[in-house]
Amino acid sequence: LIIDPYGGESFDPCADYSLIPSSGGEPFAACDPGTVKQDFSEMDAKWEEARRSLKGASPDTIISYDGGTGEFTITERDPSDYDLTPIEPSMPDEALIGNDHVAPHTVFDPDTRGQITPPVLNSSPYNAMAYLLITYKDGTGQRGSGAFVSDKVVLTSGHLLHDLNKGWATSVTVIPGGTLSNFSSATTNRVASVNGWVDNRSVDYDYGAVILNNSLGTGSLGVSVRTDSDLRNIGLIGNYG
Repeated sequence: LIIDPYGGESFDPCADYSLIPSSGGEPFAACDPGTVKQDFSEMDAKWEEARRSLKGASPDTIISYDGGTGEFTITERDPSDYDLTPIEPSMPDEALIGNDHVAPHTVFDPDTRGQITPPVLNSSPYNAMAYLLITYKDGTGQRGSGAFVSDKVVLTSGHLLHDLNKGWATSVTVIPGGTLSNFSSATTNRVASVNGWVDNRSVDYDYGAVILNNSLGTGSLGVSVRTDSDLRNIGLIGNYG
């Protein structure tokens, strides 16, 4: 998975509510007037306290934030302690195998790409991709994308979850497969990134995670750690979205 470190597109969380699939989902927290007018001074104070505790912390330090409670959790991790055993993809039994629909494709004029629609869109690997609608405390939003790496965790870019000007995302709506899929969406307040991005703004650490409360039944792409030489020798990279 390659995440564009400069991606993202603004949207109006309330005006663009139609982006939620008709099959299900939850309203944007920012569309609730009470949420838009919420006093975030307490949250800001908690973040300043958390930032003070990050002084001198390693860039790998994990920062978790709950936009519902305003609470921060700081987890100092030594990268040498990580379990690097690959996590294999996991797909629900009813998911079709979509690999027959994936083929090398370079776009030159004329552009012959086509829209991916159900039932293919509801199958592997597309069902493990996610369209994200991110809301910040000022009520503005940002669009992005991510990938399920476990039943309840979506890997995405750090800059979507902690914006330089807007701060932390207070809620994220996750739409598996995109707006045309048959999967229900879900909204969560729980996000995480690392100190290397949040405090140091290093593009080498521009990653984060969206944590759902419940599985949406999409399956996941799994996770593996590759060497530089492994990555240089990849013959084909697919880009969906």
